[in-house]
Amino acid sequence: MFKLPIDKILALWYYYVKENNNMLKEYEVYLETLKIDKSKETYRSYKHILENFFNSMKIESIEDIKNMKSEDIQNYINHMIIKKEGEDQNSINKAKATANAHLRVIKAYMNWLVSKNYIPESPANKVARFKEAQTIATVFTKEERDKAILNTKNKAELQLTIAILFYTGIRREEAVNIKLSDIKDGVLLVHGKGNKERQIPLNPFLQELIKKCLLQRKHKSEYLLASARGGHKISTTSLYKRVKTACEIAGIDQDKIEKLSPHSVRRSLACFLLMDGASSSVIQNVLGHANYKTTERYIRPAIALAARKTLLEQEPPSWWGK
Repeated sequence: MFKLPIDKILALWYYYVKENNNMLKEYEVYLETLKIDKSKETYRSYKHILENFFNSMKIESIEDIKNMKSEDIQNYINHMIIKKEGEDQNSINKAKATANAHLRVIKAYMNWLVSKNYIPESPANKVARFKEAQTIATVFTKEERDKAILNTKNKAELQLTIAILFYTGIRREEAVNIKLSDIKDGVLLVHGKGNKERQIPLNPFLQELIKKCLLQRKHKSEYLLASARGGHKISTTSLYKRVKTACEIAGIDQDKIEKLSPHSVRRSLACFLLMDGASSSVIQNVLGHANYKTTERYIRPAIALAARKTLLEQEPPSWWGK
């Protein structure tokens, strides 16, 4: 009896599904657009959220989405914040934030389907998001930044990593992918989301630090941020660990360290620039934000600090102290 190899069977099955399942075709096209417009991390997040949604809602074709009601999606989102016994309000707030993030991804996908005329309207448009408690992200102070850079001076690779993040505000994936060839005449060429490029002038202090680190290296890596042994490109996980290590060396409070990450450094630079007098549009340009609303969220801690300082420095009534 003639038997096909398993790889041939899988290939034929995949071809059959692709030709007979509209959802797979449209979804694959959408994923390709995400690869162009989003970072790898965002791409993985979107893919994970959408595939969980498809599985939970038993979506197998584009017709399933056409027949879907907004109530179906609302119930799916509501299920994410069902309060479990013993959960505190902080856990509920986190669940609401997660549910809203899932809803944003689902809406984005369905709006894309509408834009490509795959469906007449999005059943997700009428789904309400949860009201989240307004929180202010944890950021570094300038004193903590300076300590983190100073106290790592005996660890050249670590010091360079922290300084690069603090003085450029680049994203994690942008940082680990910097090549030495991306630096020319004191300017860093950053390859950002969606293959967009932007140029960031390097502070003279940073230029000197780069030269110092490269002279001390025992390897010839093509990457700016490399492993001490072997010179391999570091991962985003390694970058995260380096930030944590620098925080510990700087003597930052452990409770605060738990809330800090490479992204906290990026937010911190936004706040430092605002406090130093930079306009919001300049900060948006430095960080490479396509949407100004994103920049607004980044500078919220600095605005809150400025508001507190302004209130505390108000002059008392003229009769006070007389």
